Amino acid sequence: MWTIPCEFGCYLLLSLVNDLRALRRPRRFVLLLTGLACLYVLRWFVLPIGAPGSLLGTLSELIRLTFVFFCGSAFHLFRDRISYTRRGAVIAALLLLPLMFSAPLAEPAFAAFGGYLIFWFAFAVRPAPVSLALNRADPSYGLYLYAFPVQNLLALHVPGLSPWSNSAVALIVAGCLGVLSWHAVERPALRRQELVRRVWTRAATALLPVARPTRA
Repeated sequence: MWTIPCEFGCYLLLSLVNDLRALRRPRRFVLLLTGLACLYVLRWFVLPIGAPGSLLGTLSELIRLTFVFFCGSAFHLFRDRISYTRRGAVIAALLLLPLMFSAPLAEPAFAAFGGYLIFWFAFAVRPAPVSLALNRADPSYGLYLYAFPVQNLLALHVPGLSPWSNSAVALIVAGCLGVLSWHAVERPALRRQELVRRVWTRAATALLPVARPTRA
């Protein structure tokens, strides 16, 4: 759960980047991503790693998560230029595998090559029946939100539970909460978002002046 404020901050930063028109000019975005990559490397030498409790540790994790966030944004920004092929997936996997054994390089490698594999699997591989079923009820975000507090509550109230048992029980409980969250919160919010978009479009169409042809 401690990553959610950082995620929210990344969305605010992305909005600022959009205001600076970096999303419309890929070169600026590449410069931004390069700068974040340099900060990511620098943190290994001057900032504590994996210590989000302290000020410097929180700054270190903020740099780390922001870099990964913008790596994902790059896949979206350059989606028209990235081709997801089986050959590309094999190359990405071969590059990723050895880098996963290097502590400084594992995470950025997974953000780049692992990201390619994830999007290749999502866009180029034929969906399984379970994926089609999840189109109607997607508990993934709720699972992400509720797994952490459920696991901590289990560890607090059932201290003798093994890590594997904790994970199994938390998966079931958080999955059920994710389904409830989808039906009670996320799907209604998405429907309202679409409704607001339609109303806004109609209002803008009605209020904006219609261009009239000029006479020669």
